[in-house]
Amino acid sequence: MSLIEELPNLEVLKLRGRAMVGQRWELMEGGFPKLRVLTLEEVEVVEWTEADPDSGDYFPCLQQLNLKRIFYLETMPACLGSISTLETINVRSCRDGVESLVRKIEAAQEYNNGNENLKIISIGNICFFVLQLPEALEIVIGLAFFGAFVED
Repeated sequence: MSLIEELPNLEVLKLRGRAMVGQRWELMEGGFPKLRVLTLEEVEVVEWTEADPDSGDYFPCLQQLNLKRIFYLETMPACLGSISTLETINVRSCRDGVESLVRKIEAAQEYNNGNENLKIISIGNICFFVLQLPEALEIVIGLAFFGAFVED
């Protein structure tokens, strides 16, 4: 990812599916100098951080962040709460924990920049429940679920 971060004139970046390898993405300081729009769609990143949390040298021109069908993300870089150019964050069909992370960014934007105009657009987010079931019960539920979609 560091090669892409160094592209001096990159303004729009869309990362989809397996465009990212691994569950961790650490931003490089000074990376993405002209990026205005960043879209993450169906990436499996869990931990998204910055190399130096005390530095303000990340995404200096970012205006829009789009998160689509993100299910595993647990952390987002604190720098997103300090980017004065950030106008909109779109959250679409993500795990509801992702929306919570975005709300923390919104609060940080208000506190750090006085940015009360940041737009958070949230559509169709998903609440996940993880059930621990005995294996035999999983099979019965699976067969019952499958049977509901089989026509006679």
